[in-house]
Amino acid sequence: MAFIPLSLLPTRLRRAYGPLRGAFRLGLPVPDAVRMLRRLGIRGTRRQVQSLHDSYTAEAGAGLDISRLRRDYRPNVLRMPEAITPLLRNFSFTIRLRGTNVTTGSFEERFVTVASSRNLTRGEMEDRATALVQGLDGLSPFRVAQAIPVEARRAGTEGRLL
Repeated sequence: MAFIPLSLLPTRLRRAYGPLRGAFRLGLPVPDAVRMLRRLGIRGTRRQVQSLHDSYTAEAGAGLDISRLRRDYRPNVLRMPEAITPLLRNFSFTIRLRGTNVTTGSFEERFVTVASSRNLTRGEMEDRATALVQGLDGLSPFRVAQAIPVEARRAGTEGRLL
């Protein structure tokens, strides 16, 4: 089934995409998602909700692929899902950073999105995400213990903003 770009969906259905992703993550089937949306007063056809489900499934599958990459390898562009919203650059990578807050000593987990005009190696993704968090030391000092790539997207039919 072809993906429907997010910008072509009705505004209320577009706003429901975040909660729908959570529901799909928990295993909610598409017909139940359509019924749930109708109870909330959000109109959406089964085809539109199925397209959102398919895009979530494609995104979820890509996360497993890049988390196991070698540090000097790049993710396969052909296996990367296309973003359903416009991106800042050609590629967008989400990195999970685990570490400790230096002031409180507590364990924290942060998610950082790295946008790039070219496909990055896993090492470059991790280094950029770590540098970004280290640059924000004035807000809350954070010592990174582990950086794990979670997902990768490429600019799709929606294009990019810059």
